[in-house]
Amino acid sequence: MPPCPRSILQGFIGGTVPKEGRRRELSTSQKKGKRQGLEARHYIISFYRPDELPFCLEILQRLSVKVECIVKPSRWWFAAEAATTVGSWAEPKWGEPPCRLGHLRARRHYSNMDSATPTQNGSHPAKSTWVGYQGAAGLDLRTIQTTTLLDDVFKEDPTTNELEEFCAKLTGKEAGLFVLSGTMGNVLGLRALLTQPPHSILCDHRSHIFKYEAGGVTSLTGAMLHLVTPKNGLYMTLEDIKENIVLDSDIHSCPTRVISLENTLGGVVMPLEEARRIADFARQTGKVRVHCDGARLWEAVASGAGSLKEYGACFDTINLCFSKGLGAPCGSILVGPKDIIDHARWIRKSIGGGLRQSGVLTSAARVAVEETFGKGDSGEGGLLKHTHDLAKEVGAMWTALGGKLTYPVHTNMCWLDLDAAGISGARFVEIGEQEGLKLGQGRIITHYQIWQNREVAVPKLKRVFERAMAEGGGKPNGQSEAGSKSQYCAVWGWGANLHYLYLVRIDVPALIRYPGRSSATQAPHHISTYRLAALLSTTLAATLLLFWALTRRDPALVVYYDWIPMTYLLVLAALFAVPLRGGAMPTSGRRRLLATLRRVSLGGIAEAQNGKFGDILLADVLTSYAKVLADLYICACMFLTSGGSASARPDRGCGGAVVVPLILALPSAIRLRQCLIEYSRVRSAPYKESLGWGGQHLANAAKYSTAFPVIILTAMQRSGASGGGEKDGTVNPGVNRAWLAAVVVQSLYTFYWDVAKDWDLTLFSGARERNAPDQPWGLRRRMYIQPAPLVYYCVVLLDMALRCTWVVKLSPGLDRLSGWEGSLFVLQLLEVLRRWIWIFFRVETEHIRNSNHAGLGVDDILLGNYQGKSDDEESD
Repeated sequence: MPPCPRSILQGFIGGTVPKEGRRRELSTSQKKGKRQGLEARHYIISFYRPDELPFCLEILQRLSVKVECIVKPSRWWFAAEAATTVGSWAEPKWGEPPCRLGHLRARRHYSNMDSATPTQNGSHPAKSTWVGYQGAAGLDLRTIQTTTLLDDVFKEDPTTNELEEFCAKLTGKEAGLFVLSGTMGNVLGLRALLTQPPHSILCDHRSHIFKYEAGGVTSLTGAMLHLVTPKNGLYMTLEDIKENIVLDSDIHSCPTRVISLENTLGGVVMPLEEARRIADFARQTGKVRVHCDGARLWEAVASGAGSLKEYGACFDTINLCFSKGLGAPCGSILVGPKDIIDHARWIRKSIGGGLRQSGVLTSAARVAVEETFGKGDSGEGGLLKHTHDLAKEVGAMWTALGGKLTYPVHTNMCWLDLDAAGISGARFVEIGEQEGLKLGQGRIITHYQIWQNREVAVPKLKRVFERAMAEGGGKPNGQSEAGSKSQYCAVWGWGANLHYLYLVRIDVPALIRYPGRSSATQAPHHISTYRLAALLSTTLAATLLLFWALTRRDPALVVYYDWIPMTYLLVLAALFAVPLRGGAMPTSGRRRLLATLRRVSLGGIAEAQNGKFGDILLADVLTSYAKVLADLYICACMFLTSGGSASARPDRGCGGAVVVPLILALPSAIRLRQCLIEYSRVRSAPYKESLGWGGQHLANAAKYSTAFPVIILTAMQRSGASGGGEKDGTVNPGVNRAWLAAVVVQSLYTFYWDVAKDWDLTLFSGARERNAPDQPWGLRRRMYIQPAPLVYYCVVLLDMALRCTWVVKLSPGLDRLSGWEGSLFVLQLLEVLRRWIWIFFRVETEHIRNSNHAGLGVDDILLGNYQGKSDDEESD
């Protein structure tokens, strides 16, 4: 068959009929159509020769259009149904005016589509890159094939008109305007709201109108964009608006005339209540309008945050996208008051946005809204909620492997922090391609077709995550490695403590009631400690070097050999279980250490003559190593979990929500119980007049209790940051403020106690003690560590700074630091340094108290007055 003549194609799109004549003849034909029972929806066709008509019918047949073609009574007529039955017609004489007008009745398929056997989605490839999906799809190509094809510039197309009315009703607005893109919708909405410069638009610094619309808003509206950085890091609040809005008449500033909000932004939902607060404030000003870039507002509604009408009541204009998430080929709609939309229609025409046969797009958009979003203004029965569940599953899978999320997962968007995982975006995409997935670096957006085939997609994505985590590290995870290194550094530090104190004639074993040497030929305690540290360090170095040599940073080998770095735990256990003759830890010392650990682990504390000071030292050291113990637990859990690997990034799915906070709190709880036991002993002693009432022990217990709010609030922050916190998945700013307050109280209280109580320095004492002539200012009379007093002043300042490292290690806001290799070890090392310094001065203080003739006796009861303190001021 020869190609269809150009005249027919032109006629099919209405290009050969003059506009004036077209409107006139349509009016006539509509009346005739009603008389003959035809639908008053028309297409213009033109054919100049009767022999061209079959080609026109061939086009209609390919489109599966049921047609009735009627001509004026003075002309011939014919009827055709699916281009198979053609009636007879009277051929006009050659030279007479050609037939230019007919009726094409095109049924809109979306009103009575057969949902049981829908055809393939026309907006997606036949085979999805993600899952190879083929089957039922939300958008029926037949909708486009059977749509109306009238002119939207003249508002003639019924499909487009009905879509605009439909969306306006959904959002509670008066009118709507179909546009080709979200960028066009934003420009038209903002331009229609603005009047006379100077004017500015207040918007988020990450907003689409600022970053991804080629400066269209500024160039077409003349407005300045006033960028705002939300304090909560998620969405703008009324407080952010008030701090940045310009309402006064200062001629140096550009007055704010529109607030542009984006919902969702980065997949994060702006709560309905916050949108209402901003809208009410804007209306109270009487000068400011509010626009919503709601390209993904469908997602916010599907998440349960509010209905379209509830959100619509907050904004003057809203731009909604039909392609993002809904699956239409393209297009957006701007809704708002009728006068604003009418003005926007003029602007749309001026920038070349007028559409002729828009039905091919608006019919698809209508199906996308009704089928993908759902029914009504709340999207009942839609498919978007499934995509949200899948995105949260993806986010949980990533965090379970130790990954971090840039934003909480509210809708169908999951932002992976690839920097913290130690892998580049390009490499992440490459791994995805190798596993058969097409990824867009750190942003993963789920689609309902992916949800329908999650059994195929999710396992593939999990393999990508596992490979990315293993490859991002290429070595044991930073938590376990930092913990093991810091353990061995602590042993070296304890040896240095013993060595220096031995040189200045302070007998540490006697103070802690540790078994002494049975003969002069036995090595001093510090030598044994050095040997133990050397053994542990050699084991760690050997396991790490062997691991790196065997794996060569190959992800598969990293997982295969992940048992090698774990052997240091076995060595540590062997040192306690297997006696080594003449080794680093003699049998008597091992038994004493195990007995002390058992007693301390239950919160017990020995009497003074049985080693009470040793129990206090050990329990205090455990508070510094709470984070190390939690990290080792996570590492062991990952190693023992089926399918897990100790070489991956830390997996807080291993009890991260409950067990890890309990481990962090346990050492502080032990010291708290010890302080209460000491208080109970004082209260029950028969010689209370020399002991006081025990207030110092209660104050000491209060010091350790300040750790619990920090740990609890940190757990709440971590839970909120991974999407499991509050109802909307965000971290309440009040939680952050409470955490900061708890940190300040804990750090200042413990610093004060170190200086004034544990080290007996007079820095925080009264003026008389602080300025005593027989001692340096703020210190004390007897000092063993040289050069005094300079070293003491430096240590006080250093302790104040290092007291913050404990909470820094817990802070989820500083998790990005773990992306720097060795950063976790540095933080652990700082805490080891602080504890090492504290032990030096605490042991020195205990020695002074016991050796001073007016000091403490062996039973820890004051025999006199020591530096103006009574017993209820003495502390541990």
